Amino acid sequence: MEAQLTQLLHDVNAQLASHEHLQMLVVVPQPWGIEAGTLTPTMKIKRSRIEAEVADAVDGWYAAGAPVVWT
Repeated sequence: MEAQLTQLLHDVNAQLASHEHLQMLVVVPQPWGIEAGTLTPTMKIKRSRIEAEVADAVDGWYAAGAPVVWT
C-alpha cells in the first residue's frame, strides 16, 4: 500500500508545476465527514478545523521526510 501511495504522489507531482508539488501524503484512520465536523453539509472541506486538529503533528511529519505518513 505504501509503495502504491508513494507512486501516486510521484504521478501527481509529475503533473504539477514545481511550486505546486506535494511533499507527502498523510493517511488518517478516520474518514472526513459531516458528522466528524471536517466537511460541511454541502461536502466542502473545513480546512481550518482540519488544520487545528493536526497542528501539533505537522512539524513532525515534515521532519520525518517520508513520502507517506501514517497517523
